[in-house]
Amino acid sequence: MVANKPGCSLLDLGDGVFALEFHGKMNTIGADVLQMLPQALNRARGRVALVVGSQGAQFSAGADLMMLAFAMQMKQFAEIERMVRAFQDATLALKSAQVPVVAAPYGLTLGGGCEFTMHATAALAHAETYMGLVEIGAGLLPAGGGTKELALRAVQTATAADADVGPFIARAFRTIGLARVSTCADELFDMGLLREGDRVCMDLDGQLGAAKAFALALVPTHRPTPPVAAFAAPGAAWRRV
Repeated sequence: MVANKPGCSLLDLGDGVFALEFHGKMNTIGADVLQMLPQALNRARGRVALVVGSQGAQFSAGADLMMLAFAMQMKQFAEIERMVRAFQDATLALKSAQVPVVAAPYGLTLGGGCEFTMHATAALAHAETYMGLVEIGAGLLPAGGGTKELALRAVQTATAADADVGPFIARAFRTIGLARVSTCADELFDMGLLREGDRVCMDLDGQLGAAKAFALALVPTHRPTPPVAAFAAPGAAWRRV
C-alpha cells in the first residue's frame, strides 16, 4: 500500500501500475477520494498506468451527498460550488491523465461512480454492472461531468456517422431524465456509457488483474486527451424528445 485514507487507498499493483481503490460504506466518493486522486495521478505519471477499482460489494454508489445536503440546508452556496468544482476537476483530471487510466466497474456503479468510469481512458466492466446517472432521483442533475460527456459523445458519434445528432442527444436526455440503470454491462454501449474499445469481463475475481493488463496494453499508444475547445451544437437538427 502506497497511501491510505478512510475512503480510499493507493496500491502498487507492480509493473509500474498503481490502483486507486475505493472503500467504505457503498464505496461512495467523498472528499478523501477527491484529495487522493491527484496524488494517484502524480504517482502514476512517473510510472506507466493507473487502475480505478475496488474489491468491495459494489464499485461505487456515487458521490457522498451528506455534506452536500447539509450545505444546501445551511444555504452555503459557495461551499456547494466548491464541492461541485472539486468533483469536476477530478473527472477532467482522469480524462486528461498523462498515463492510461482504466476503470474497473462492477455491481452498483451509480452517479459519481459512473462519471469516474466515463472519464477514464478506457473501462473494463464486469458483466454484472448496474451503471447509470441516477441523480435525478434525488432531485439533482449529474454535476461531475456526465451530462457533458454524454452530449460530447452524441455529437462525436453523429459526426462520425454523418447522421442527425438529434436522436443521439435524445438518447442522452432519456438516459439522464429517466435515471436509467443498465441491467448488464452489454447494455452500456447502447446507453452511451461505454464506448467502442471498452471491454466486458466475466471473471469478477480476476477483474483487477485484467484491468492492469488492459492498462499496460494501452501504454504504447496512449496520448493525453486534449481539452475540447468547441464542438458543433445540434442547432436546427434538434428534435423534440
